[in-house]
Amino acid sequence: MRQKVIRELILPGSIIILIFSILGLIFGILSFWYLNQTPEALRNAIVKPLNDTHWDLWLLILCPLGICVGGYYLYDNVSMRLEFDRLYDTPSKKKFIENIDRLEYLAWNLSRRHEIRVERRKKEYNIKT
Repeated sequence: MRQKVIRELILPGSIIILIFSILGLIFGILSFWYLNQTPEALRNAIVKPLNDTHWDLWLLILCPLGICVGGYYLYDNVSMRLEFDRLYDTPSKKKFIENIDRLEYLAWNLSRRHEIRVERRKKEYNIKT
């Protein structure tokens, strides 16, 4: 059950991680740059309490890691979807049977919707496994 939920959420999760990591990195760079150019009175009143936690440094350290993780999972999921579509759209039954193991593996990794598509095509071609 847990595997099914995770595989359904990989694509939107990786997109969200990637977007927030890019925004966090931009925000961290801008805040690090602008903190040095802020007037002294404003820095003591507003910026200094925030800067004591070094949140900008945490953003600069953790956001590139989030970009790497989100980018990897996004690339992996999109490439599996493209390969699935390429193997699934073969017009001949013979090529479909040759690729059935890989299609089932990709469908298992992607989502329940992909598994249903493979099962539907197997019924269409009268393949029993």
